[in-house]
Amino acid sequence: MTFRQLECFVEAGKYMNFTRAAEKLLIPQPAVSKNISALEKELQIKLFSRDKNHSLQFTREGSLYYQLFSQFYIDFKSLNERTRYFLPPLKIGYQIGWDFSSFIPNIIKSCRMDNPMFSVTIENYDANELTSKLTDQSLDAILVIDSYPYDDSLISSEVITQIQQCIIYSDNLYPAPKSAIRSAQDLIMYPIYLLDDDNLFEAKENITRFCESYHFMPTIIPAPNSETIIANIDNGLGIGFYDELSRYINNSRIRSLPIDRFHKVSLRWLNKHKSKSLDLFKRNLIEQIHL
Repeated sequence: MTFRQLECFVEAGKYMNFTRAAEKLLIPQPAVSKNISALEKELQIKLFSRDKNHSLQFTREGSLYYQLFSQFYIDFKSLNERTRYFLPPLKIGYQIGWDFSSFIPNIIKSCRMDNPMFSVTIENYDANELTSKLTDQSLDAILVIDSYPYDDSLISSEVITQIQQCIIYSDNLYPAPKSAIRSAQDLIMYPIYLLDDDNLFEAKENITRFCESYHFMPTIIPAPNSETIIANIDNGLGIGFYDELSRYINNSRIRSLPIDRFHKVSLRWLNKHKSKSLDLFKRNLIEQIHL
């Protein structure tokens, strides 16, 4: 018994007409007759008979089998339609402290408009952990600052946008600024707290060059995590360099000063990872960011 045989039988029974069934299935009418004959032979019964006017009708057995097969046919088509759109769940990671809520929900919505079966989970890790999570396949893709090192023999990387950097500080700065803060020059004399991670050396070099443009050599203090940086800034012990995606910028106790520096943000995934879910997410991510 084949699905084509069941399909021909159900469609012929629906219309009580072999020609209409053939038109519906886009096959020749003799193919419908052949498949139904094969099904009758396998079941060892007649499914159809013709009355005195030569109109098609079910036999008693045919009527019972039609009830059984027609429900199966409906359920099978429904399941087949759902599995045709099936996508494996996607796991995306990005750095603790980033806030993507202004556009990630719209990206998910767009993905689900393209494919209702799309699903995604978001996980946050320290910058150092993201690449290792990607490498061991705990994550399908990560969003990171493009300057973070990675092994291009294992990982693909694509720049998707750039984000503006800010200096963050609090009103508790000591000693207090002598005048209203209008530019980076008013802040860079304070200690600068940086995250002590794989990107520390490059970050120190970049900030040193930035401060040298104001003829000033900065005092840089490495910190083990972002919470330590924010605690020191909140207590007026120094300043930090963050970007516009940072949720710390929306802290009511923290002030921010945008500066003329930008970070590139990249989406990264394993070279060997082939995923329709990731392709769909990447396409909608790029479209949303460039709206």
